[in-house]
Amino acid sequence: MTVLDIRYGDITTYKIQCIVNASNESGLGCFTPNHPCIDNAIHKAAGPSLLAECRTLKGIPTGTAKLTKGYSLAADYIIHATGPIASINPKTEDYRMLAKTYLACLDLAAASGIKDIAFCCISTGMFGFNKAKSSQIAYNTVKNWVTANPTILNRVVFNVFTQEDYDLYTKLVFPIKRL
Repeated sequence: MTVLDIRYGDITTYKIQCIVNASNESGLGCFTPNHPCIDNAIHKAAGPSLLAECRTLKGIPTGTAKLTKGYSLAADYIIHATGPIASINPKTEDYRMLAKTYLACLDLAAASGIKDIAFCCISTGMFGFNKAKSSQIAYNTVKNWVTANPTILNRVVFNVFTQEDYDLYTKLVFPIKRL
């Protein structure tokens, strides 16, 4: 049975088999100096060998995921996934593409023999998706996948970086039953 959990903090320091990077379609990192996105943080922490491997990936189209080594990170592997970018009013199809991105990560982890994975909040930072709705999609997509595949993964962690994200995921992963 897969354990679902939450971790609050810097995903680049998390000791787990695999972390998920919210990439862009180039797959080469952000390249904007001091930009506060997760892609920049992961590339900076992993070191230049990550960029060299990412060049061999030939891009990461929206809704897909690709695997690299973790290099100088505490994690052994990185799954780079490109989620959709929010329009002013994201439509149902935009949220379907977000779910597809989470599924691509889970399927790639399974195909690669990964047992423990930590997700960042895909598309909710610089890509602008509504955090409440996106956390529900992420949680429901992961929960449905692990329910259908109960013996493939040991642990899935939702790694959050803000109090708002922590509160949203806590309500989903550890709901309080009201009498």
